[in-house]
Amino acid sequence: MSLGKWFGFDRNEVYEEGLSAYARGAFEEAMDAFSGVLEHAAEPGVHRLARFYLAECHSKFGDAALRGERYEDAVASFEAALALCPDYPDFNLSAAKAWRGLGLKDKEKSYVGRSLGSNPAFAHAIAFEGLILYEDGMREEGLRRVQEACDIEPTLCADRFAIAIQQDKAGDHTRAAQTIFALSSFESNDANLHARLGDILARDQLFEEAIREYNTSLSIAPDYADVHCKLGQCLLEMGQLERAVVEFARATDLNGNYTEAYALMGSAYRQHGLLTEARGSVSRALELNPDHPLAVRERQLLA
Repeated sequence: MSLGKWFGFDRNEVYEEGLSAYARGAFEEAMDAFSGVLEHAAEPGVHRLARFYLAECHSKFGDAALRGERYEDAVASFEAALALCPDYPDFNLSAAKAWRGLGLKDKEKSYVGRSLGSNPAFAHAIAFEGLILYEDGMREEGLRRVQEACDIEPTLCADRFAIAIQQDKAGDHTRAAQTIFALSSFESNDANLHARLGDILARDQLFEEAIREYNTSLSIAPDYADVHCKLGQCLLEMGQLERAVVEFARATDLNGNYTEAYALMGSAYRQHGLLTEARGSVSRALELNPDHPLAVRERQLLA
């Protein structure tokens, strides 16, 4: 970066300039500013946010390269994003698709594994893993994995999975794989950005700010079960128990097997004095996972 460009600016001013550039879609200018924040000592919160946005800028370039089938450029961009935020499941999944474009199957599998290692319930990554299994000749197992992704995130499927099943039954495995690939398509978007920013703020216990970001994410993509659950957790931390229950209930409506959401809903009900409802939610969580630590703890508290 050209240090002279930002001479005389406070570090926070540079960060704000970066945000403004990002909002305008001027990602190179935004990268310049956020890199400047990282190069010079900054308060931890600003440093983390600058790192986050710098990774997002790299991912934007990666998404554009993927759309243009410039796979080497896409790999370089997503690797740069992952160097800053290695545990982001969507960055890893996008990198897997870039490696797929280059025909490097081992890399493709490795990055899908990393994505699922960070978030085992990431429906797009599960569907993509199903595609890999399907293409490797394990078609029944692959289709089961795709069905699991559809169960977690029903909006993922639309009617495409049914089409893939028909193509598979007709023996047209190539077209079935193409349909599954389309089903698993994923690109970072504003909803993901606000959700990830909410995660950073929640880790810093800035719950009001995190709630705002999660609400923004849900205004763009209202059917993200995990974002409803995270929003509920922040509301629970703020003592807003009734609103927390609403969010946990929405998460379980969207994903009936969401153990964490049931356990947290049980905690919210217990803190609100609704013990019958609390026992019902905790029991459901334990049905799904008898060893879930929060559900086990809530059962003890309710005993």
